[in-house]
Amino acid sequence: MEKVTSVEMAKVALDEKVEDLKEVKAEVNNVIEKVEQINDEHNKELETLTEQIEAVEANKADVTSMDALKELTKNQEELKQDLKLAEELSKTLKAKGIKQIEDVVTKVFEKHKEATKVFNETEQAVTKTVSISTVVEDSKYLKDHATTINQAFGYCNNILLDYKIVKQGEPRYKSYHLGKRGLYPHLKEIFDQQILRDHKVFI
Repeated sequence: MEKVTSVEMAKVALDEKVEDLKEVKAEVNNVIEKVEQINDEHNKELETLTEQIEAVEANKADVTSMDALKELTKNQEELKQDLKLAEELSKTLKAKGIKQIEDVVTKVFEKHKEATKVFNETEQAVTKTVSISTVVEDSKYLKDHATTINQAFGYCNNILLDYKIVKQGEPRYKSYHLGKRGLYPHLKEIFDQQILRDHKVFI
């Protein structure tokens, strides 16, 4: 039975953290899709009620009896009341949707923090054992995971802006620093560039 090295253990741990991050990022997409669907449905309802109110107002110009005018006025007042209630409901549902988005984005930030910590630990472990023969593979491995981790953070950062949960340039959201630099593997920097070229290693 082959002995599992600390590097292999570190990579397994990083793989798991990155998968966790991908899953919760996918959850963000699902939440947003549901929130947008609800918002669209209620926006259409508001538009329909507004159009009905305008249509009743236009019909008033054609009435020739007091009874007909009273009936149209009554209908219009009922529609206005329905519109007011629909607006209140829409406002409540939008606030609820924002809360759901914030909750799942916070989960991403937590998973991002965990993945970042394990990434740094893995990079340190890889750095201790990397060689000319493994540097290309190891660099690609770290770069791929760094990209995934960075993209998840940037994606949720943009969501906070899109839904006006934070303002442009705002440095923090809760305890999370929004302007932090992304992960960048430094593995190739431990080798002299001339040595890499001599070995025809290009990263």
